[in-house]
Amino acid sequence: MHKNTPPHAFFYSLAAASQRVEMDDANNNRSDASASHLIAVVDDDPSIRKIMGYLLPGAGYRVVMWTRATGAAAMIERERPALVILDIKMEHERAGLDVLRAVRRQSATTAIPILFVSAWADSLVLDERDELRAARADTMLKPFKFRDLLEKIGEMIASRN
Repeated sequence: MHKNTPPHAFFYSLAAASQRVEMDDANNNRSDASASHLIAVVDDDPSIRKIMGYLLPGAGYRVVMWTRATGAAAMIERERPALVILDIKMEHERAGLDVLRAVRRQSATTAIPILFVSAWADSLVLDERDELRAARADTMLKPFKFRDLLEKIGEMIASRN
């Protein structure tokens, strides 16, 4: 990792398809940029990041990871992913909602689809249903089947285009 890269930011490239994970910084010149959509994963759970970092590139996606809500909106604005997979509970109980609100306030990122993948998604849907609908965000409950996640990702990216 380069000295200017925050310790909670790292990138997976398509090299993960050969089970090799490559780390680089936000200024990485990605030669595979036209090969697939970029997905931002914001989750404080290392096991979720590891799974996403292995499976999503294997399905043809490029992935950028962020380990906490703090700074995630700035990363999303900088990277402009096709979709954001976001946890709800990170630094505090509703940290993911703070990221959603920040992303929706920025004109450059307001149209990026956001998928909350969380063990708390069911309570979020009940508590924040109107806000999620207005923000064009969707939810998926952990644990999930990877096939279902890929289907949801494909639908959300297609609906943006």
